[in-house]
Amino acid sequence: MFFDNNLSTAAQQGKHLAVDSLIVEAVEKDIWIPFMESYRDLNFEQLKSIHASEIIRVSVPMNQIESGADYWKTMCSFFQQLQKMNYQMNIRFSIVSSATSPDKVYQTGYYTIGLKTNEQSSYQSTGYSSFTILAIKDSKDGKWKITFDSDA
Repeated sequence: MFFDNNLSTAAQQGKHLAVDSLIVEAVEKDIWIPFMESYRDLNFEQLKSIHASEIIRVSVPMNQIESGADYWKTMCSFFQQLQKMNYQMNIRFSIVSSATSPDKVYQTGYYTIGLKTNEQSSYQSTGYSSFTILAIKDSKDGKWKITFDSDA
């Protein structure tokens, strides 16, 4: 078994490339802003539109992996339940790291969710979590779509 204990040698062989800020801005426009709007408006179709049809969703704390139709069924039910209870919801993201290529973006960060009723003036935090996504640039419409989403 071979194990190279000299990490500096390995680091010297790799090249550090800058994150493409135009791609990061496009991801914000195509994914993060509509994501926050979809939660604010409880708009399931908008949420679905920023994800690839075969999304893989991993919830580490719940030991749950969902994909495609199963995930959409869960999210549609969640949004409908909040609407029936007259709740409003917001979600905010903080991006910690990004790695970009012309057709893929990997991002990590944190999010926080808040809920309120129509009678409340401000959102009450329900907690926060870390997340990881992998997004691809859709060849049909040129927009970024989430293909993998995980939280812990």
